[in-house]
Amino acid sequence: MVLRFIFFQPLFLLLRSGRHTNMKNMKNLFLIAVSSLMYLASYAQGVQIDVYAIDSVGCEKQMYFGIMNSTTTTDAGVFTINWGDGTSDDQVYTVPANSYTSYTLNHLYQDAGNYSISVTANSQTLGNNITIPQANQVLSAVGQGNCGYAYIGYEVSGSCFSYFINGMQLDFTGANGNTTTISTSGYWDYIYNGLNPANAPYLVSVNENWLTSNNLVQTSSDVTISGFETNGEAILTNASFNLDWATTQTAADLSFYYGSAWNFVAPLESGNLFLQFSNLNCATMNSNMTVAVEMPALFVPNLANLTNASVAGNVLTFQMSPFSGYNDVYIPFSFPGTTPSGTEFCFNVSLSYPNDLNPSNNTSQVCGIVLNSYDPNDKQVNAPERLNPDVKEKLTYRIQFQNDGNYYAVNVKITDMIDEQLNLSTLRVVESSHGVQTAINNQTRQVDFNFNNIFLGASTDNLELSRGYVVYEIEENSNLSVGSEIENTANIYFDFNPAIVTNTTYNINAYPLNIKQNEMEDYAVFPNPARETISVQGEGIVGIQIFDLSGKLVIEKTSNAANSISVRNLTTGLYTVKIETIHGTTSTKLSITH
Repeated sequence: MVLRFIFFQPLFLLLRSGRHTNMKNMKNLFLIAVSSLMYLASYAQGVQIDVYAIDSVGCEKQMYFGIMNSTTTTDAGVFTINWGDGTSDDQVYTVPANSYTSYTLNHLYQDAGNYSISVTANSQTLGNNITIPQANQVLSAVGQGNCGYAYIGYEVSGSCFSYFINGMQLDFTGANGNTTTISTSGYWDYIYNGLNPANAPYLVSVNENWLTSNNLVQTSSDVTISGFETNGEAILTNASFNLDWATTQTAADLSFYYGSAWNFVAPLESGNLFLQFSNLNCATMNSNMTVAVEMPALFVPNLANLTNASVAGNVLTFQMSPFSGYNDVYIPFSFPGTTPSGTEFCFNVSLSYPNDLNPSNNTSQVCGIVLNSYDPNDKQVNAPERLNPDVKEKLTYRIQFQNDGNYYAVNVKITDMIDEQLNLSTLRVVESSHGVQTAINNQTRQVDFNFNNIFLGASTDNLELSRGYVVYEIEENSNLSVGSEIENTANIYFDFNPAIVTNTTYNINAYPLNIKQNEMEDYAVFPNPARETISVQGEGIVGIQIFDLSGKLVIEKTSNAANSISVRNLTTGLYTVKIETIHGTTSTKLSITH
C-alpha cells in the first residue's frame, strides 16, 4: 500500500497541474518516483527532501519537492526556499510514517539571469536533522520580455499532412506593430515561445512564405491573443488554424527536399549521409521511387537498411516505397582515415519516378567537409566551395550546437551575420531540433535564432539530448560577378555565457578548375625525403598545405613567389602536400627524416 502511494503521487501531481503536459516533466517526475522507491527500500531512518527544477516554459520557474519519511511516526515541519533574488517562500508539510509526499512551488523572476537558490528545512520530530542532497542549485530564468508562450495547433485537409507537417511558422504581430516569426520543431510540438506579454494583444497568422513553400493556404481566421496569464501562457480566442492545399494535382510531384553530409570524422573513418525527399502534393504513388547517389572516390556505403540497393562504380542505387509527405533515409559511410582534414567532398543525388509531375526538382548536390578533432558547435553549407557563376544558387546552412557544460541550458541563441552576396528576403528555416524564434534585422543583416526554454541537457548526462541544430536556406543575389565570395560565421550563446564562434563557411563564384594528369608532372616537391627545407616548383602556385597522416593541417603557406618551406619542426614520418594553383589542385606524398 505504501509503495503504491509513493509511485503514483508524483504522477498524480503532474496530471493535476494542467492540460498541457510536457513530456520532459513526465520523465523527470517518473525518475523522482523511482528514486522514492529506492529511498523506501533502503529503510534509512530519517527524513530526506529531494529538490528538482522541473523543465517548464513561461515566466515562472517551477520547483519540485519530494519528502521521504522513513521513520515510524508522522512528521510535520516546514521547508524554506531562498530564490536568490531577495525573496523566499515557506512550505508547511506533513508526511505519514514510512511514506512519501510532494509539493511544487512556482516563482516569478523579474529579470533574466542565473540565480543561486538554497533550501533549508525544520522537522518537528527531527529538528534540523534532515537530509537535502540538492540544497543548493542554480536556476536560469528568462526575462519578462520574452517569457510568453502559446499553444496553437492546426488542422490540415488531407491525411498526408497529419504525417509530415514540420515546424509550422506563425507571425505574431503585437500591439506595437512589430511582427515576430516563430516556428516549432514540428511533429507534435505546438508550443510557441519567446513572446513579450507587454505587447498584447497579438494577431497571429500563418507565415505566407511558409504557406507558399508547402503549397498551402490558410482557410480559417487569424488567432487573437488578448493577454497572458501570470505564468506566461497566452489567452486565446481559438487555438488552431485550418489549412488546405493551394493547388491539387492527381499525379505525384516528387522532389529532393534536404540533404546533409555530417560527422565525416577522419579518425573514426565514418560519417553519415542524410537525404530527405518529399511528395509535394501528397498524390498517390503507384510504384517505388529510385534514388541514385554519385559518391566520392573511396567512400563506401552501408547497404544494410536500403531497399534493392546496388553499387556500380561510384554510383549507389536504391529504391524507396510509395509515401505521402516526406520520407528520408540515413546512409552510413566509411572512408579512408588518412583523408586530410578540411577535404571537401560532394554527393550528387537524383531521383526518378514514372510520370513525375515536375522532374526539374529531382536533383541536388550534398557536400561536406572532412572533420578532425570534432567540434560539435559548427556551421556547414551543403554546396561545393566553387559555385557556378551562371546559376543563382540556393544555399542550405546547418548550424549545430552541443551543451558541453555540467548543467542544462535554458536558452540557446544563435546570431548569424548574413553575407551581402545573399538575398536576405529569401531566408527560410527548413528544420530545427527544437522550437525556434527567428528575428531578421534588415539594416544590420543579422539573423537571430532564439531557442527559448529548451532546457538543453549536458553532454555528460546524455550526449544525444545535449545537441541541437537549425537548418535554413537562402538564395544568392542575382547576377553575381565571377570572384564574388560568400562567407558566414555564427555565434552561439548558451544562456548568459560568452559566445562560441563557429568555423567560417566559404564559397566563391568561380568556374571549376581541373589539372590534367600530364599537367601534374609540371609540379614538384624536393628534396623528397626532406630534412630541413623543401621547395615547391610549378606555375601559378597560390597556396600550399601540409597534412600529417591523421589529417591534421601542420603547415600552411599562401604565396605566389618563391615557395621554400621549413620542415625542420616536423617529426619523422609521411605527410601529404596539397598544392593549390590557378589551374586547380593536386597533391603528393612527402617523407620527413631526421
